[in-house]
Amino acid sequence: MVGKVKVKGTLAGPKSKQQLEENSPTFYFYFEENPNSTRDSWYFATASSPNEFVLVKLDDNKNSREIVLGSEGYYKSKMGVPDKDKVAFEFENIADGIFKVSFTKPLKKGEYCFIYASTAPTSYSNDKVFDFGIQNEN
Repeated sequence: MVGKVKVKGTLAGPKSKQQLEENSPTFYFYFEENPNSTRDSWYFATASSPNEFVLVKLDDNKNSREIVLGSEGYYKSKMGVPDKDKVAFEFENIADGIFKVSFTKPLKKGEYCFIYASTAPTSYSNDKVFDFGIQNEN
């Protein structure tokens, strides 16, 4: 291998099924606060705040959308979404386990996804995302 290669994840389809007209949407994150939960799936189960997620603007292709998840070189690899691909958001704790998520600047037209930025202590991969599209810039 020569140079650095990007590690990418792919989302099927050119657009999310969740398309929004508003470029400054508000989202609500709900987290279970039961430490004795017996869920089989650990996707996001250890998360307790939106701070554990990253919002990424996806690269659009004809039949899919892509996210850079890291890079690999001959001597080393680096996993995680590059800072340049992250979109800033802020959040407010409005009740136990409930957070209101908003944006510091209006989102540009395009496809986005929230991705869990941490790792879970299981053999499952954490490749679940919440994706959406912004239709207008105004």
